[in-house]
Amino acid sequence: MRLWFLLGAIALSALAAPVLAETQVTRLTIHGSNTIGAKLMPRLVEDFAMTLGYRVVRVAGERPEEMEIRLVREDGTVGGLVGVQSHGSGTAIPGLLSGAAQIGMSSRPVSEKELALAAKAAMPDLRQPGYEHVLALDGLVVVVSPDNPIRALTLDQIAAIFAGQIKNWSEVGGKAAPIILYARDAKSGTFDTFDSLVLRAHKVALAAGARRFESSEDLSDSVARDPAGIGFIGFAYVRNAKPLSIASVCGVTSNPGTYEVKTEEYPLSRRLYLYTAAPPNDDMAGLLLQYALSAKSDPVVQDEGFIDLRPTLPREKGQLGRLVTALQMQGTEFNAESFKQLTLELQRTQRVSTTFRFVPNAITLDTRALVDIDRVAATVKPLLAANPNLTVTAVGFTDSTGSADGNVALSRTRAEAVRTALLVRLGKAYAPRVQARGYGPLLPIACNEVADGRDKNRRVEIWLR
Repeated sequence: MRLWFLLGAIALSALAAPVLAETQVTRLTIHGSNTIGAKLMPRLVEDFAMTLGYRVVRVAGERPEEMEIRLVREDGTVGGLVGVQSHGSGTAIPGLLSGAAQIGMSSRPVSEKELALAAKAAMPDLRQPGYEHVLALDGLVVVVSPDNPIRALTLDQIAAIFAGQIKNWSEVGGKAAPIILYARDAKSGTFDTFDSLVLRAHKVALAAGARRFESSEDLSDSVARDPAGIGFIGFAYVRNAKPLSIASVCGVTSNPGTYEVKTEEYPLSRRLYLYTAAPPNDDMAGLLLQYALSAKSDPVVQDEGFIDLRPTLPREKGQLGRLVTALQMQGTEFNAESFKQLTLELQRTQRVSTTFRFVPNAITLDTRALVDIDRVAATVKPLLAANPNLTVTAVGFTDSTGSADGNVALSRTRAEAVRTALLVRLGKAYAPRVQARGYGPLLPIACNEVADGRDKNRRVEIWLR
């Protein structure tokens, strides 16, 4: 029997920690993303270990991307060894397939090539619940000096600027001045995120003349003092710099903020994943996952500059501003009666940040959505109990492809699926106050001209009134 099974079972049953021989040492290995593995995963392992009554000792590995975390008992003996190897997301799935790792860290979803390798190894589809776990969200802010008049740039412009292809602010509507680039060092998770979402996505590399920083605070402060400077940082490090909005070719402008990242509408954001070769059980890997995916880990996620999955509400009431943006987008078709109803709802509702998305071409919730059902239910249940007049509405939307009637029906079906799942958690007594509506393509949040935009438009939101 594995030691981690014993430790987890005893910890969960609130019994005293066992006195075990030093030779009984459990080993857990985690491979993958540097974005997750450099700081966040070690912190999660350490905080989890301390909940079991251990103190922890970090030991540097032979390579900078490797470390060992020792779980030490009160008597000084070692009860567990957790190895974290952060050689990139591409090493996560091979580590699982070879058995070298029990948990894989990835700052992107599993690829088709990796799925094929898993299938060849007789492993189930890793996109299934129990194998794919969304740990947190990662987001970046592009910042300039408060003295810079630029307020928004497109991703194409940002990529060209940092690649050195656009060299003067006058080329993007600013004052005539050479652009000064500020970037994090190559080993930082922040740079890895920017490289993935912007540079590699546009098939360019960072210009050689960029000024590199080990500290996000120093980078942000340097940009704030330089009217010609531009840089990128995590949301926790904006400080005195001015964050830029991200504009799109179809008229959608995304403002930077943690709420916008949680809705997954802000372009410079992504999911951070943990993968397992089997559904988690009550061994050490399973208990660590349970902790990492729970609300208990939220303070660690936030402290390391990432964004947790906890549902939140926007600061302002009402949503009419969203309608203005949607009407500006070309190609939006709508039924007059549905539009009137939507306008009324937008005036008097607030949107919960959690957005439910689905497996492509299905009404099946994706792996994040299945966990988010529990998070949303836990958030709205006390609100429903405290306010007998409060209603919760699952509101479905689609992209603009297909017939208008078909899209409305599909959006309603998906909204009903979310409503049904919520009522399982809330209880049937709340059924009259939990509703479902579908508005088809009426309220786009991204460009329907591109696949990524269509993916974002296919969603179910939660509105409170």
